[in-house]
Amino acid sequence: MTNEQVEKTLKETLGVTKEIVAFKMWKEKPDHIPEYEGAASPGICTQICEVLKQGKHFYTTDDHHFCQAGCVAAGIRAPFTDSEHKVAVELHQELSKEHKNFDLAWRYVEQSYKKYVPGMFREEGTPETKRNEAVELGLLREVKDPDLVIVHGNPQQVDYLHNAYAHLTGDYFIGSGGHSGCPFYLQYVVDSGKPTFGTGDMEWRGFVDMDDNELVTVFPYKEILRIIDEMPGVVQEYKDYVKTIRARIYKRPEPLFANFMGRGDEETMERRNKIRETKEVK
Repeated sequence: MTNEQVEKTLKETLGVTKEIVAFKMWKEKPDHIPEYEGAASPGICTQICEVLKQGKHFYTTDDHHFCQAGCVAAGIRAPFTDSEHKVAVELHQELSKEHKNFDLAWRYVEQSYKKYVPGMFREEGTPETKRNEAVELGLLREVKDPDLVIVHGNPQQVDYLHNAYAHLTGDYFIGSGGHSGCPFYLQYVVDSGKPTFGTGDMEWRGFVDMDDNELVTVFPYKEILRIIDEMPGVVQEYKDYVKTIRARIYKRPEPLFANFMGRGDEETMERRNKIRETKEVK
């Protein structure tokens, strides 16, 4: 499929209306894409909003950002040392009061960043080496061979995508909540090679301009390509299945197990009892 076809399939199958944003990491600055103009405040989350609202397509470097966490996550800045990160945390505390005090803010770093996105850090005294020189942002249909795609949708729409992914790959992935969008929605996906999702933090929801009922999910593009051909059929089966469950819960007087999945009442209850007996024997 072309990017245009993938985008169309995702939108029509999931029912999402917000544009799908794509990221591509570059080892050298691309000469066929315009460079971002000005400075993004605070950073990549603002640029994502510009892509969503204005359809912008550009490449950006660490020179264009106030917030450095997104730059590290995209690989266009060297990972932080603890001393560098403490300066950033102190600044965030002054600006947004993310935590009750600095000690709690640093505890959050120790228990979340260092555990789930270790690529954000480097040892004190080690060279400042960045993975990429630039990152390209644009609508999915405009970014050739992207690395990541960002989909915003309501919980049901995001659930359609996640269930289709689990159904077709057998893979499981985790989401996140709390502070810090770029580390957990960009760095985590880069480090793990797996999709993720979450509610977005204060900055991500605000600067990306997420709706009140939206979640964000981020996929390596290669993982989208694994499922896109079969996804519409799987999602339709899932929708039909959910309708069937809801009809049986709210419209039929008999228990949910009755006639479940097309089986007769006696057969279903007999199978359930056999499972219980097997567990009791063990």
